[in-house]
Amino acid sequence: MTNLIQSKKKQPNTIKKRFNTLRGKIKTLQSKLEQRNKDLDLSLHFYQTKLVPAKKMLAGNLTELIKVLYVHYKTPKLLSKQDRKILKEIMIDKGVDVMGLDDPRKIDPELKSILEELEDVQLDKINLEACDDFKNQMSEMFEDLDIDVDLSEIDPSDDRETVMRKVFEAMNKAKENQDDFEETTTFTKAKTKKEIEREKKEKELEVLQKNSTGMIYKQLAKVLHPDLEQNPVLKSQKEDAMKRLTVAYEENDLHELLSIRIEWMGHKETDQNVVDTENEEQLKIYNSILKDQVDDLQMQIDMAHMHPRYMEIGDHFSDNPSTCMFKFNQMLTALHEDNKNFRSLAEKLSSDNSKRVLSAIIDEYRTFSLVNSIWDDVLFD
Repeated sequence: MTNLIQSKKKQPNTIKKRFNTLRGKIKTLQSKLEQRNKDLDLSLHFYQTKLVPAKKMLAGNLTELIKVLYVHYKTPKLLSKQDRKILKEIMIDKGVDVMGLDDPRKIDPELKSILEELEDVQLDKINLEACDDFKNQMSEMFEDLDIDVDLSEIDPSDDRETVMRKVFEAMNKAKENQDDFEETTTFTKAKTKKEIEREKKEKELEVLQKNSTGMIYKQLAKVLHPDLEQNPVLKSQKEDAMKRLTVAYEENDLHELLSIRIEWMGHKETDQNVVDTENEEQLKIYNSILKDQVDDLQMQIDMAHMHPRYMEIGDHFSDNPSTCMFKFNQMLTALHEDNKNFRSLAEKLSSDNSKRVLSAIIDEYRTFSLVNSIWDDVLFD
């Protein structure tokens, strides 16, 4: 009996400790999420202002190089049949690089004509097939996750950002449909007594949680109503606080509601006062809400790089932001070097010494022979 009494006495302390621990976790995770978004924005800015222009420039230099090579290709007297075959492979190889460096829809018309002649294909048809392949791959991935996603809205003319936005929209729509189906479907299998009891408790907890946040909201709304404040400085502060309060209530953000409460309840309340003034059952409800917020914040941190806004850099971004920036700086250095080299190469191929330069290119390509030649190692990390 004594042990039972001691256990009951200790329990509220455990609940209070849990409450403070969860609030501390939320503060930490909010800071991490804010920093993660800053790191992503910084990486995206670097990518868009440094790497994208360098890639476009390289696509332009490779385009000019292919055009110069094509002139030599159309002069059979300069090359043997085998050399012309290798030169054709080089042009196709570099043409694929161009389409990977820039938007394929904006490919230079003359280059498009050259590549279609060399490969005897229509690039628009290739884009259509690539789009269909992408949709099939995505559909298979979602099927493995047991999600029925409609990707029919994706079009070959869409840029990458539009494609990812449509994928996310389709995912959200599929989830909504799945939730509606689960709510409206009547299962023939009878529920056990435990399942019924668990569902009842979950619904009761949901109501208690809503009532708890609603109670704090109503309490603060009376204190913060700006129309009741005569002091212009306090009126402005209360207007800002009221905006925060409204957003926190709409998002069921208990942590923010409690933070506002601590700030404004006579400017005297502290975290510990919150703990001391609430009863055990109320703190249990708070802990349940805060735990959901902790899980949600952690998921936001883990999934931040998958937002459509960061689609261009998502594959490069890891848990260590400095790794992403280090890789981007390496890529930029390589792109600058490539631009200089390919621009110089195109100029040499247009000079009086072009035959010797052309022979050297063909010999080098023949040596490495494979499409993934030394040029590709330089172009793509």
